[in-house]
Amino acid sequence: MRQAILGVSARALLLLSAGLALIFCGFVVVPSQVRAENSQYFAQTGKTVSGKFLDYWQNNGGLATFGYPITDAQNEVDPETGKTFLTQWFERNRFELHPENAGTKYEVLLGLLGKDLRRPALEHDASFAPAQPLAGATFFQETAHNLTGGFLQYWQQNGGLERFGFPISELHQDIDPETGKVFQVQWFERARFEYHPENQPPYNILLGLLGNELKKESNFPARSTETLWKLQANQSLIWEPVRAAADSKGNVYVINQFVDTKSTAIYAIQKYSPDGKLLLRWGTRGSGPGQFIGLIDLAVDAKDNVYVVDSSNHNIQKFDSQGNFLSSWGNSDQMPYPTAIALDSQGNIYIAELGDSHRIQKFNSQGQFLQEWGSFGSGPGQFNTPLGLAFDAKDNLYVADSNNHRIQKFDKQGNFLLQWGGYGTKTGQFQSPQDVKISPAGYAYVADSFNQRVQKFTLDGKYKSKWGKSGTDNGEFLHIRALAIDPQSNVFAVDDAQPDLQKFDQNGKFLSRFATAPDDQFLINEHIGLDGHNNLLVGDWKLSRTQRFDSNGHFAGIEQPFNARAITHDSQGNLYLMTDRALNKYDASGRLVTTYKLAEGAQLVAVDMEGAIYFLSVFTSSKTPVSNMLVFKYTANGDPDKTWADKGKLDLKIGRAYALAVDAQGNLFVGGVNEVRKFDRSGKPALQWGTYGSHDGGFKIINGLDLDGQGNVLVADSENQRIQKFDSQGRLLAKWSIPEGILPQPDAFKVDSNGDVYLSYYLSVFKLRLS
Repeated sequence: MRQAILGVSARALLLLSAGLALIFCGFVVVPSQVRAENSQYFAQTGKTVSGKFLDYWQNNGGLATFGYPITDAQNEVDPETGKTFLTQWFERNRFELHPENAGTKYEVLLGLLGKDLRRPALEHDASFAPAQPLAGATFFQETAHNLTGGFLQYWQQNGGLERFGFPISELHQDIDPETGKVFQVQWFERARFEYHPENQPPYNILLGLLGNELKKESNFPARSTETLWKLQANQSLIWEPVRAAADSKGNVYVINQFVDTKSTAIYAIQKYSPDGKLLLRWGTRGSGPGQFIGLIDLAVDAKDNVYVVDSSNHNIQKFDSQGNFLSSWGNSDQMPYPTAIALDSQGNIYIAELGDSHRIQKFNSQGQFLQEWGSFGSGPGQFNTPLGLAFDAKDNLYVADSNNHRIQKFDKQGNFLLQWGGYGTKTGQFQSPQDVKISPAGYAYVADSFNQRVQKFTLDGKYKSKWGKSGTDNGEFLHIRALAIDPQSNVFAVDDAQPDLQKFDQNGKFLSRFATAPDDQFLINEHIGLDGHNNLLVGDWKLSRTQRFDSNGHFAGIEQPFNARAITHDSQGNLYLMTDRALNKYDASGRLVTTYKLAEGAQLVAVDMEGAIYFLSVFTSSKTPVSNMLVFKYTANGDPDKTWADKGKLDLKIGRAYALAVDAQGNLFVGGVNEVRKFDRSGKPALQWGTYGSHDGGFKIINGLDLDGQGNVLVADSENQRIQKFDSQGRLLAKWSIPEGILPQPDAFKVDSNGDVYLSYYLSVFKLRLS
């Protein structure tokens, strides 16, 4: 009886306390959130949803949309606005009660979880950078991102802007931290869409578990790996230009070739303003409208429509000036090996071809065949690899007959008029000319490819001038492939070995470079390294430079204007960048201290605490055709260390090695194909572990090896899709799965002093935290 009285009194006191809280604390709990008759308890997570939050949950998709509740209702500060709201977290989102919107459909809003989770990516992940409008997509000017296909349909049919917000990224591949798998995803202010091809519609598009990811301290399983941030190559820049053409306003269209994460060639058309600003980009891989497999050339008509010829799809596609698909025609019988396209003043289309024919075909603007001429040979009207076409104001056709090293000129009926050129390096001669273009001023410009120059002629073939030489500076070329000329007779040179375009006036004076990568972008991240402050360095062979990013992924400068093939540092803060034949040492201020010349075949480098240098080289003797992996050791002065191994040289006697690392005691660790070898300070074998397989401590293909701050050895195994950690005696300490499809390349796996992992894979560099 006494216990009952005490129980009633305690309950009354609790109710009184709750009432006082409601009166004096204001926005702590609202009555509609505590009414038992409007509540639902979820045994799966032990949480209750009530009032307006329950109404919203039930009326807007429920479990399939938001998942289970993972917290109780509580006050929180919104990181986007700094205001305090009553919130409740669910597996896929956060509900916010906004009393200022009472009586409207905006009284309950979803939190900006997409932005909360990806704030670092908004600053430096290329997938989140402002994009250009894509043909066939809905473009949101508010965030400068595109939405297309199934994601656009899902967004429109399931709440759109009110529920998901604007897109804050482009469609791209990313890791699902809940499962470790890689999906096609797109981020929005309030959600992440994931494409799951393994599921049947409508479950092939799912929402990410953003609530779980932000509230991972709850009772949900911890992630094996967490993506802290990702740097991504910018696919909107020019990777490998193929051809270019200018319209009546001086805008320039460029065929750009790049590769995806599977090393598959992707072609896109990019449109630039006369001053080099990217205006538009369209094209994906495939055989449908607006899709390409082997873009080879393009031309622009008087109405600024764009015609492109696809050698692999054997067709021509026509687009308007905004990239909208208009029509297409052609098949493998009509044009089995097309190489170039040009339009006359009536809009007729001329196609150059290889294969058995080596001919020119003429079609009208609807794609109907009109005539053809030419055959394989070196006589007048014959061709050996016709690669470039152009018309003058009188509709005479000029053909760059590449392997005959000449230019041929025909009237519009295909009658031969004249030719000029011949093989050689003198003025007026060519080495494989690959394009010819006619300027409004009435001159012919020839891309003299293997002479690395542009030559200018009158329309009857008289030499006028030339410019260019071998190199990568302004006015220099490596392999000039094509030309474009604007209405002012400015000449654009397409060099497929350089990731931009060069613009010249009609006399060859250099004016500018188009689409040059800014300092915070990379194209090919082949090699990465860390300095002594956990800053990341990315060696980019395509841009011939090494860039530095801080530990949060922010751009911190260009280290040197060349691509470092291996990167490391010593305990004094000195940085070592290896090029093809030399190792450059820089002090902490960036001053070049010394340069070490390396033997041929040097691939990897490591430096110990005393500044001694180890580098791994592939060596093939004249007596033995089999390559050996040799490790050379030099003192800090650059002299061979005669006390180490065989007077400074160690033959590993293994078929391949993929990583070098030195611990604080001077022990050298070498990662082979499926084993790790340890050598002491004198180069004597000290330990070996690992066998082929998927068992603990086993390896299939070691793609990376590095040491953490405690001297533990972390080994990345691409075939087993995992990272294993061992102590210095080879005892297994832990293992983590590497997300599917994210495989490190040799010398592209680094561990910082905190144990976080940097992993470079094709077009991206990931920073992972192993939990």
